[in-house]
Order: sequence, then structure tokens, then C-alpha cells
Amino acid sequence: MNAFFGIKRLRLKARRAGDGFIVDGTLHWVSNLGEGHVFGTVAECVEDGRKVFFLAECGAPGVEIKRAGPFIALEGTATYAVRFKEAPIPYRNVLADPIAGYLASARPQRRLREAQFVAIVTSAMKQLRKMLHEIDEDSVVSKPQ
Repeated sequence: MNAFFGIKRLRLKARRAGDGFIVDGTLHWVSNLGEGHVFGTVAECVEDGRKVFFLAECGAPGVEIKRAGPFIALEGTATYAVRFKEAPIPYRNVLADPIAGYLASARPQRRLREAQFVAIVTSAMKQLRKMLHEIDEDSVVSKPQ
């Protein structure tokens, strides 16, 4: 997603081949991965520049993962570099081709999730304030006069 906001360039390149694509390139920092895990990513088609959103499987032919890091206090993130080398991606693994229409339809769903998150956090903060107020009133520590 960083590539869509101009933070980084799109690192994966795809070319049409039979019933799908052949993908090359490296993603340097992908978290929460392991051998056999499936994740979504985006590649730019060399033929016309369109972006394709697809699922890739760690350890599938042409898809290699290598532990990134070392990290300080973040070893539990399972962050890997993912290398695509002539990786065949069958069209059944393509979620959006091109991705532009998919992103437009996904934005309202994202806004709904964000609103739900804000409501949950707001409720939790109200409960925390209430608990802290009760603790303060019941405190056995004498207050300065």
C-alpha cells in the first residue's frame, strides 16, 4: 500500500503468461508471515503499467521468504523479505485486475471499520475514566491539604 501513497515505489513486476502472471521482485518488510502462509500483494504489469492485486503463498514455486531483521523487541512480528523469482501466479489467485476499481469499492468498508474502531476505543476510554475516578475516591492515600 505504501506504493499507492508515493511512500515507496512498487517493487513487484508482472507479465502475462498463459492463465496468469509471472512475477519478479522483492518485498523487503512483510510482517506476520511463515512458510505456507498466504498474503495479498500488488504487482505492476510490464505490458501496460496497470496494477494487479493477487494472493501469493510463501514457499510456492518462485516465492521465497527470508527472515528480516534483527529487530530490537520486535522479533515476534514474523517479518520477512519475500522474493518473487519467475513466480507463476495463476489467474484464480488474482483478486483485482486492475486494482483501481477494487480500491474504490473497498474504501466505504474501510471507513465503516474505522468508525467501529473509534466507537470501541471511545467506550473503553469512558470505562477507564470511570474506574480511575472510583479508585481515586476510594484511595486510602491521604490527599495534601
